[in-house]
Amino acid sequence: MLLAKSCHTKDNVKSRGTVRLGSLHEYRNTEIQQIQDRKEGTLEFNLKFDGVVAVNKRELALLLQGLGIIDDSIELPNYYPGAFSVYVENWDDIGRTDESILLRDCSLVVSRQVHNSFIFCMSKVRMMKDARGLFPEYDDCWYVKYTDIDYLGCALGNALLKKVRESLKTDTPLISKDAKPDELEVQVIAQMVKYCPREVHIRSGEGLKFDSFMRAMETMAFIKPESFAHECEFRFQFFIEDKENRYHPLVNSVILDVDPTDIKAL
Repeated sequence: MLLAKSCHTKDNVKSRGTVRLGSLHEYRNTEIQQIQDRKEGTLEFNLKFDGVVAVNKRELALLLQGLGIIDDSIELPNYYPGAFSVYVENWDDIGRTDESILLRDCSLVVSRQVHNSFIFCMSKVRMMKDARGLFPEYDDCWYVKYTDIDYLGCALGNALLKKVRESLKTDTPLISKDAKPDELEVQVIAQMVKYCPREVHIRSGEGLKFDSFMRAMETMAFIKPESFAHECEFRFQFFIEDKENRYHPLVNSVILDVDPTDIKAL
């Protein structure tokens, strides 16, 4: 198996020695139709409770990010930073215990959007010829063996860290000037994109499925609708952080200097 990067011939890493990282924000706002995804990194929960349902207060409060209608006294860690909104269509709270809240015929729409981050996208293919035509706009490809994913992720992460540190010495930093270059590191997450609806519908007979929600929120940047499934995307996500903060890109994309041999490019 291979990972293929579709590109223009002039941008092939084997001849140019550079790799371009995009960002979640870029894919949300690009005008290029074949890659545009307005809801990139977004997940929406449609919670519908039919009849009378007992729900764990702490779990529901975490899902709703401590919304006061649950219980102001519940202390919650901010596990899932990012944009958050909730629309309450109907709320009927008919009773509470220390652990549970009793709801009747309630309906809420919860929307979460993961913070912006740099990403790098490739396609998983069996043979080189399988990458041809995946993105008609591009006329070339380069590849890495699927078994060399770690080399690629490590090389891109190191190149990004170097670029970020250098940018902090200029008037055009890639992240907040508050960051201290020597304390920064780059965390790389790499996995296949899952193609499924971004909307999750739950009715009372099914239970809250709290664990499923939490897992979905942890991987919001790796969920795309089935209309993109032909891309067979394998995605790298890059987090720039120190011991106390995670820093988000101030630009939509960045060009990294990369030696093709470091990533074992084919």
